[in-house]
Formats: sequence, C-alpha cells, structure tokens
Amino acid sequence: MTTVPSFLSSGAAHKTTEGVGLRLMGKRIMVVDDEIHITGLVDDMLSRFGARVQRAHSGAEALSALRAASVDLVVCDQNLPDLSGPGLYKLLTDSPSGPPQRFLFITGSLGGGRGSHTPDDAASVDFLQKPFRMHDLVVAIERLLDEERPSA
Repeated sequence: MTTVPSFLSSGAAHKTTEGVGLRLMGKRIMVVDDEIHITGLVDDMLSRFGARVQRAHSGAEALSALRAASVDLVVCDQNLPDLSGPGLYKLLTDSPSGPPQRFLFITGSLGGGRGSHTPDDAASVDFLQKPFRMHDLVVAIERLLDEERPSA
C-alpha cells in the first residue's frame, strides 16, 4: 500500500478554491525531486490543471533537461543527493542563457540539514516549506507565473 505524504494529501484538484489553477493551463513546469512518488503526485496534480509537466529525479538530470529545453517554472527540492536545488539554480544563473524564468524551492528542512545553506544568488528564490497542501503549491506557482520578469 502506498502512503501519500501529508503535504500532498489535502484533497483532489477539484476541491480547490474556484479559479485557483486556471493560470497553469499550457505552462511548462519542471518538477525536480529525488523522491519519485513526490514528482509523480505533483505531476498528476499540476497536469489536472493543464500544465505540461516534465519530471527530473536529480539535479544533474534537471540541469541537462533545462539546457536542452526551456520551461516556464521549475519546482525543485532544495535537498538533492547529487546537485542541490541552490546548486542547480547557481549553475543555471551562471549559464549564458540565464536561469529559468521562475524557480520555486520546496524543502523539508530549513534547519541544519544538508543543503540548508543557500548561496547568495539563490537567496531571493521563493520556497515552500514541507509539509504543504497542494492548494498552497498551486497558489505559489500561480503567483510566480504572474510576476513580471525583466527581459534579457
């Protein structure tokens, strides 16, 4: 029997507040987490709102995919075993094409765990603390998608 993590078990997509999730339609979102069941559940939820989700299960896998194709937003676990979320963000920021348009860290440890020290260039990236409700994730993504971004 599969146990659904508490931060993903707040109800089905159709139980969210009216209007929430509408701005996800057609958006390309990459979900990066080394826990396969989390990427699967987040993919399922965001796909219900019409998002086109790409999964990556490591920082290195995400880096390779992001260098090959652009996305509208990256939802990334801060603590990955090979290349941390902040490390991934730094590598993307240092690349000639710059970072993805929008980046959201999700993390279960803001304290003394590995990856808890965020490099200065990733310090301004929004984060969502685990456990969180899927509604909160969707709202955070929509808020980031609505933000004006400077042109390159």
